[in-house]
Amino acid sequence: GTGLQWLDAAANDFKRFRSFLANGTWNVPPGVTEVLIEAWGAGGGGSGGGGGGGYVMAIIDVTNVTQISFIVGTGGAGSNTSTGTTGGNSVVSWTEAANSRSVTAPGGNGGLNTGSGTGGSNFNANVSASTSLFELPGLPGSPIRTLYNESSSNTFITAIEGGKGGGTYKFYQNGGAGHNYSVTAANAAFILNRANNAAVPGGGGGSGYRLQNIGGNNGASGMVIIRW
Repeated sequence: GTGLQWLDAAANDFKRFRSFLANGTWNVPPGVTEVLIEAWGAGGGGSGGGGGGGYVMAIIDVTNVTQISFIVGTGGAGSNTSTGTTGGNSVVSWTEAANSRSVTAPGGNGGLNTGSGTGGSNFNANVSASTSLFELPGLPGSPIRTLYNESSSNTFITAIEGGKGGGTYKFYQNGGAGHNYSVTAANAAFILNRANNAAVPGGGGGSGYRLQNIGGNNGASGMVIIRW
């Protein structure tokens, strides 16, 4: 009656929520018949930039559901000389009228030593036909770039631009930054900025500092939110 306005459907229809950063269970409160689940997979470890975790959202009928269980993915380990580890999947599961149901938010892939990791995209959902489901892959990380320049007539510099980790849906900038540094012809290194950690949920790890054998950063863990 007062004109048009933007509304967040999740916040408008579901008044309460709980967020989880570790494995556990959640009991459906009395009188609740529908819940909205959001889950993010963990980020991949950095070598080049690790991939961000995938995202899944599901609205499920919990009229005959008493408990929802969840596994929160652990961030992938970074590496210096090989591919970073893939981030863990975040899995939400429940039993509905004697049927086992679940949705999976896939972890991001680890960054390659010579390239970046792709975002988590290996979705797996076992839900009823009445379930509303939305899935979106994580963002890829960035590769390490090597640039060459001559700062004076007899001074040559190699600049290493570290690969940033990929983000995830709603948190596009939470991938970890990679090390940036320059190397002179005399093999002396000058750090321009150090890597920082990926952020929860699901940020991919940034690349490391290979001249000193410092590996890429770990990916960030996933997260689960239940709204009712």
